[in-house]
Amino acid sequence: MIELNNITMNFAGAEVLGGIDLRIAEGEFVAIVGFSGSGKTTLVNLIAGLLRPTTGKVIFRDEEVTGTSAQRAVVFQNYSLLPWLTVHGNIALAVNQIFARESKDEREDRIEHYIQMVGLSHARDKRPAALSGGMRQRVALARGLSMDPDVLLLDEPLGALDALTRANLQDEISRIWQEERKTVLMITNDVDEALLLADRVIPLSPGPAAKLGPEVVVNFARPRDRKEINHDPGYRKMRVSILDYLTNSRPSERVKLTKKLHLPDIEPEDISHLQFFEKLLPGRGPRRRNELKTESVEVAS
Repeated sequence: MIELNNITMNFAGAEVLGGIDLRIAEGEFVAIVGFSGSGKTTLVNLIAGLLRPTTGKVIFRDEEVTGTSAQRAVVFQNYSLLPWLTVHGNIALAVNQIFARESKDEREDRIEHYIQMVGLSHARDKRPAALSGGMRQRVALARGLSMDPDVLLLDEPLGALDALTRANLQDEISRIWQEERKTVLMITNDVDEALLLADRVIPLSPGPAAKLGPEVVVNFARPRDRKEINHDPGYRKMRVSILDYLTNSRPSERVKLTKKLHLPDIEPEDISHLQFFEKLLPGRGPRRRNELKTESVEVAS
């Protein structure tokens, strides 16, 4: 369904992505993991059509991607909800745009279906300011799904959530994917999350000129129980493999510090005959340089 052929991306002369090749089949759940700043969001924006690659092509259903499309919906990390609209209103905004030819009742049924799917029926008339972070992300997810896209692009959708809320939404995403069977590309920096949700996990090396590393095929049966797979030797092997690649491909950071030393205006004290001088000049410490005087002494012979 999706092909990336030798994609490179430059910003202001800096190469962010270098030589990306990727194939994603229809109905597949693929996760790309990497460090922050490695170019993961740039990759999502290229597939979504929000950016054009410097070189190479993004192919969707045998056609080059030249712009955005409702067939490729994005769920952003920062929710991107309109604050003056309710839960219902934010989802309706997408549904009314994409399914304008449907009747009002048909569109309303579609909106209610996805509100119920993400468990927000009790909050349908609340605005984003009255929702928790997890609830806002549910709205964003429902909005993306309500467009009935062929591909759902998840750009670190759970990155800003606390651990407990994140775990709950991971389970929700897994459940929804099994119901909808959409093609999903998920971007994350959490290896455990990727292994829990995806069919394939592909690490992205740190930039500049980031590249995709060796993929890991996750063959655990669904639905997956995080407690069971955490104790599976195969799971630990996959996890170590991904982490080793990411760690070893990260360039060593060398920090060069330049420090200018300012010496005090003090002449070191001669302590070779300390006891002798202490008797002559009791309590006299080191002399400052500006206190030193040059005197000329004439001695008559």
